[in-house]
Amino acid sequence: MVKIEFGTALIKSLKSGYNLKDFKSDAISGLVVSLVSLPLAMALAIAVGLNPSYGVYTAMVAGFFAALLGGSKTQVSGPTAAFVAILAPIYTKYGIEGLITSQFMAGIIVIFMSVFRLGKYMKYMPHSIVLGFTTGIAIVIFVISLKDFLGFNLPKFDGYLYYRLKTLLSNINTISLADMTIGLTTLLLIRFWHRIPFIVLQKLPSIVGAIFITSIISYIAIKNGYDIKTIESTFSFIENGIKISGIPNKLPDFSGNLIITDSNMIVQLLPSAFMIALLASLESLLSARMADSLAGTKHDSNSELFGIGFANFISSLFQGMPATGAIARTATNIKSGAKSPISSMICSLLVTLYVLTFAHIIDDIPMAALSAVLINTAINMIEIKEIKTVLKSGLKEDSIALIVTIVLTATTDMIIGVASGMATILLLNLKHFKEKSYSKIEGQTLQLTGDLTFSNFDNIFTSKFTNLNQSNITIDLSNIGYIDLSSIKQVEYCIENNEKNINIKVKAKDKIKKLIEGLTNLSKERFI
Repeated sequence: MVKIEFGTALIKSLKSGYNLKDFKSDAISGLVVSLVSLPLAMALAIAVGLNPSYGVYTAMVAGFFAALLGGSKTQVSGPTAAFVAILAPIYTKYGIEGLITSQFMAGIIVIFMSVFRLGKYMKYMPHSIVLGFTTGIAIVIFVISLKDFLGFNLPKFDGYLYYRLKTLLSNINTISLADMTIGLTTLLLIRFWHRIPFIVLQKLPSIVGAIFITSIISYIAIKNGYDIKTIESTFSFIENGIKISGIPNKLPDFSGNLIITDSNMIVQLLPSAFMIALLASLESLLSARMADSLAGTKHDSNSELFGIGFANFISSLFQGMPATGAIARTATNIKSGAKSPISSMICSLLVTLYVLTFAHIIDDIPMAALSAVLINTAINMIEIKEIKTVLKSGLKEDSIALIVTIVLTATTDMIIGVASGMATILLLNLKHFKEKSYSKIEGQTLQLTGDLTFSNFDNIFTSKFTNLNQSNITIDLSNIGYIDLSSIKQVEYCIENNEKNINIKVKAKDKIKKLIEGLTNLSKERFI
């Protein structure tokens, strides 16, 4: 019998003695995250080529239902930067109908993944591939954002990275100094907000404060004759047959009528739907796992997948775009004191309130300021230190797969990048797959033998590690001949996030020990 799990995080929170004090904490964190979510949601929609309202409606609808039905207490879901590289080509090629249809199908696919408990297989995605496509996507976002950041006047700006760069270079004479000034000012304010001497301003999230200041500067400059692109001057919508500038100050309309029913078109869109489903599920589980580390919680992966699957399904019916767990917003939620999914639900309700009440003010936000938010996001996505460490580690298999994934994701698309990266790491690891690997428990020692890779680590390590109940444990890697990046990261995760507060030590040969020390944050005291 198939067991459907949903809403487990909210149910557990309410059953654990949720009180008024917890609600106050959730309300404050929801307020903080809502202020960050609104400009990010608009910026991400613009990066795809959509009216900013699509991003806002996604934060409203998908964010609410993902929290209501999900499996993470503190996860915040909505549009994310990772989707930009996938969605922009879909929208360019198939229009809004193709994008909504792909999202609709992706939502159903993720719900099926939850129902049949397929979330556990997401852990087999190698860390080098995740790091690679995240970096590749960040490069794409950075280049896409340059158009509005520098105020280019471009009639068309799509295609692969090469064509976008070529378009920018050939139209460099159209750069707007006014827009560029706003963009650079916003970016600098975001990056150095914590150094501002005014304590009152420091309490605001950097994105909110930066956009507030540059919006005022932009408004004054426009009144004095400067030409600066804003949401109002760039976007419009049709209401009762009348064209209105800016974003709608109303709830989303039903968009289910835009879903394509032609069988040939559905077949063409299936690869896009599967890629959206893969990214939505993968990033949601990664974000939920990060939230567990920060908040000391434990998420339900099947419930989390159901939540994000349903969120995408329902969002596609109400003018939304694909959504997933948002790592940065989730971290902000936790740091602001979130106690339960109610925080994320409040965040979505507040975003709704902002749109209904302050749309005319939101319309004055400069496009360059929103692009600066995206450029900042892209910079934060690129883990330069980790990439350098991996490339210098001597892990040739992971290093080559990482480079292949970064290059192809950035220059072609995520489907080609991830597929090529996976093919590369599988081929390079064939000799390690053939190696007989196993583990055994001797007293307080978990002893591993053979080669550890992303494909076998869960079976020979994680499954036995979780069953250990001793207060002191030694993970013996002395008989390990090879360990890949994914296995090293999993060792770190299990040690740093064990719920039983077990004192864990690691025993390994110098070569393996140096690898683990260089690629993790484990202290030297962990090793014997």
